[in-house]
Amino acid sequence: MPRPMLLSDYAGPDSMRWPAWVERKYNGVRCVIVIDGDGARAISREGLPLAAGQFAADWIAARGVRGLVDGELVGVTFRRTLSAIKRNDPEYLRFKAWDHLTPEELAAGRSDRPLAERRAGLVALMPEPSADAIQGPVDLVSGCYVADDAALECAYRDAMRRRWEGLVVKDPSAPYVCETRSRGWRRCKPGEGA
Repeated sequence: MPRPMLLSDYAGPDSMRWPAWVERKYNGVRCVIVIDGDGARAISREGLPLAAGQFAADWIAARGVRGLVDGELVGVTFRRTLSAIKRNDPEYLRFKAWDHLTPEELAAGRSDRPLAERRAGLVALMPEPSADAIQGPVDLVSGCYVADDAALECAYRDAMRRRWEGLVVKDPSAPYVCETRSRGWRRCKPGEGA
């Protein structure tokens, strides 16, 4: 089973290529949706079946998407998210998507297309909500470009004011490579700074 690309910690302005794409970091459970000749299925970060995410796999497959859709299962709180996953109760879960690989890219385990291009198909399928909203069972993580570290610092302060877990900062030109920890995706959380 394919496993997702993972984040590295933000290591200051010299660790990123600017402008960078910034998204909300959710405190949920990583979930990769794979839709191929074997059907649609939800898979954990560890590559194991994730039954509680099957609602998202079915929703995405019903809209004609194939390949890999990377995202996160979230609930009202992390504790309630874990409880819903343990009980396999998707009523309390939502899937927040942020990246997509085509079937050919999934087979290769990577995509060299720019992030905006990888997200384009998802944007057409599930428009970006406002940063704090969850519109339906499956939606797209909202984001924006920031020009430099000073703009990232402003976005980080706003995220902390909203009581988010943090931010994910992405190099828009970075490839998506399954099963790697990428320097092109960085997390900014309290204690790690921005």
